[in-house]
Amino acid sequence: KPPVRRKLPAKARDACARLDAAADRLFFPHLWARALAMAATQREEDAAARAFRAGLVRAARAELRAAFHAVPCPAIHAPRAETRAWDKLNGLLRHHRLTEEAPADG
Repeated sequence: KPPVRRKLPAKARDACARLDAAADRLFFPHLWARALAMAATQREEDAAARAFRAGLVRAARAELRAAFHAVPCPAIHAPRAETRAWDKLNGLLRHHRLTEEAPADG
């Protein structure tokens, strides 16, 4: 069953579109690297998969970093909001086991 997507605000839609575009740019080079690695060794296939996931993690973190400039938030609340956003992102990355290749830089 596909996830339910709620209607996103315009700024969030733009960020999602940029993240989707980053994933698209990473996907085909990853696909070729993985295909070549499958013909070689499991170790090379694993390395190709790690590189792809690390690229997606970097893109997600870059998008979150850029989003802070567009978020309408009073200055007094901004540090807490940013900390909570990084905690949420890093928690999701840990949950999906994506942090080993790309340490947190937020």
